[in-house]
Amino acid sequence: MSSSVTLDPKLRAKVFPGAILERRERNRLPRQYYLIVCEGTKTEPNYFGALRMKLPGDMIKRIIIEGAAANTLTLIKVAEKECDRRRRSGEPPYDKVWLVFDKDSFDDDKFDNAISSAKSHTESGKCEWQ
Repeated sequence: MSSSVTLDPKLRAKVFPGAILERRERNRLPRQYYLIVCEGTKTEPNYFGALRMKLPGDMIKRIIIEGAAANTLTLIKVAEKECDRRRRSGEPPYDKVWLVFDKDSFDDDKFDNAISSAKSHTESGKCEWQ
């Protein structure tokens, strides 16, 4: 059986003079902030809130969930308003904004308009739905 012993870098330099000492790179991902705006005021916020509570503690504070009780296009306005408020407050901006609504609750025109409007509010023009 072999076991490995990790030496303190300063001690290692004394024991192995001339050895190239390397620092480990930090593998921490940059902090990201998320906004989830839901059509409903209870079911969806409760669902995402329960999921959020399963995440590590430092991540919980970076996910904001709002129940808007609004239609598809109004959800976009609620998200814009919250993003503007956050920007003015000096807090870090949201990296991702999710709008959660039930497509069955709205006719195709309203859904298509919401998707088109959401695309126009992103830098990449990217918008996904399921």
